[in-house]
Amino acid sequence: MGFSADLAAYIRRTERRAGEVQQAASLQLFSSVMTRMPVDIGRLRGNTNVEIGRADGGTSDSRTEQQALSAGRAKIGEFDPGEVLFITNAMPYMRKIEYGLYGSGPKTVNGYSRQSPQGVFRITAEEFAQAVRRAARNVR
Repeated sequence: MGFSADLAAYIRRTERRAGEVQQAASLQLFSSVMTRMPVDIGRLRGNTNVEIGRADGGTSDSRTEQQALSAGRAKIGEFDPGEVLFITNAMPYMRKIEYGLYGSGPKTVNGYSRQSPQGVFRITAEEFAQAVRRAARNVR
């Protein structure tokens, strides 16, 4: 192999590994969101959406937690380097769970739920760099 072929092979390996790290970190963050999501009847977890390139603001009265997990994992499996992944929950009371109120912005430090008093998405977002480092260590 010549230098150009060696360089092309290196680039392919690096891109593949970057994609694997991106997917592993995304799965970890998605799992953290789902685990932290408080559960009463499961509707909140069932309305956690994963989408590539845009936020999904949809909700469903019948989507189960297992369906949300399955759909989220499948979407993360399609996630390529350079794309943006959104993990969202558009249930009307999600803002109250996250911030302790309804309305247009955080006015309290702690959320409303005793199961998730520090919120769900804010705490998970703080773990982003750690999730990427962990995924980079584990992906070979």
